[in-house]
Amino acid sequence: MTDQISDAELMRDLADCLEDMTKHYIEVRNDLCGFEAAEELEVIAAGKIIAAARRAQTSAVSVGDNAAMELFVDAMAEADKAMRKFPQPNYVISKVAEEAGEVVKAAIHCAEGRDTPQHVAEEIRQTMAMLIRLYLEGDQVHGLPPVYSSLKAAQEGK
Repeated sequence: MTDQISDAELMRDLADCLEDMTKHYIEVRNDLCGFEAAEELEVIAAGKIIAAARRAQTSAVSVGDNAAMELFVDAMAEADKAMRKFPQPNYVISKVAEEAGEVVKAAIHCAEGRDTPQHVAEEIRQTMAMLIRLYLEGDQVHGLPPVYSSLKAAQEGK
């Protein structure tokens, strides 16, 4: 038996990790609402991300898949940092649009030789972070509840 995992298993692991982090984030936010809660979430999230990353390193996934996973992990860390630094209420929906526009601008400029692939990747990471934040927190300014919580409630109601 080999230690290799498929792309599908890796994606399921990442999805499970995000779901667990989301559940814990909501519980901690609701119960403690303090710095200790953010620290606890960070430790749990880091452990889960590291475990998923270690599995990916020992798997037979392609270099491109590993790069995408690294980008996703970086975006998750950036989302966590943004949630602590700029708590709700916050214009998350507007930030998603702004960041997406910055990706388009950087990509066009890169294609024209006026920007770098590194800058395009930075903008992609920032956009992903805001999308993760929208999924986990929603946007209290615009009245959008956390997407994750809404989906979960809808599933439980069926």
